[in-house]
Amino acid sequence: VLRIAPPDPRVCCAIGDIAFASKDYNRAVRWYKLATHAEFCGGFVDAMYKTFVPYMQLAVCLWYAGDKQQAKLYYLQAAAIQLTHPTVTANKKYFA
Repeated sequence: VLRIAPPDPRVCCAIGDIAFASKDYNRAVRWYKLATHAEFCGGFVDAMYKTFVPYMQLAVCLWYAGDKQQAKLYYLQAAAIQLTHPTVTANKKYFA
């Protein structure tokens, strides 16, 4: 039985990063959101690729896409996980 499933969260984030680098924020948003629902496929598990990383990237992408309200919600989710992370503290002024 062939089962098609979403890629590993790390892969989703990597594809999101490529879209982000190309300034294709809508496509990046889709991949980062997918990362939050994807399952790890083996190897080392780093839960940050299912939570903090996509949340922070969603905040940045949505900010650039003009949806500052949604961006703030994802920023707050990322901050709840890693309040002292340098990316969270560096972006705090934008989401105050």
